[in-house]
Amino acid sequence: MKPFTYFIILIFTLALTASTTVKDDKKPKPKFQRVVAFKFKASASADARKKHMKDFESFVKEVKQALSYRAGKTVKGESTTEPEYDVMHYVTFEKEADIVAYDIHPAHKKFIAQNEAVWERVVVVNGEIE
Repeated sequence: MKPFTYFIILIFTLALTASTTVKDDKKPKPKFQRVVAFKFKASASADARKKHMKDFESFVKEVKQALSYRAGKTVKGESTTEPEYDVMHYVTFEKEADIVAYDIHPAHKKFIAQNEAVWERVVVVNGEIE
């Protein structure tokens, strides 16, 4: 066989080995979740709403205790009326104490100060993940 063919076989073998190697996953497991729902003021512009979403995502990245983050607009689901809140954010944590660290984190305080003017109301629910 040609040297190039051997090279391709070697690369393929290394890639296959790397993708099937079992790693000792030391990542903390999410055991707690915070759900935060926001209702924007009717006067909140589309740009202000986008800023809120971007700022929330950015500040969560600064909180080392946050294991994962997801967010999105609320939907009707089975309801026949519009959702009571506009957007929801989901953040997971390993320990309940991590929620407190998140809450008092300077990046969280800054997010609130920079965005609260466009909120009509906010609801926060912390829960254990079983």
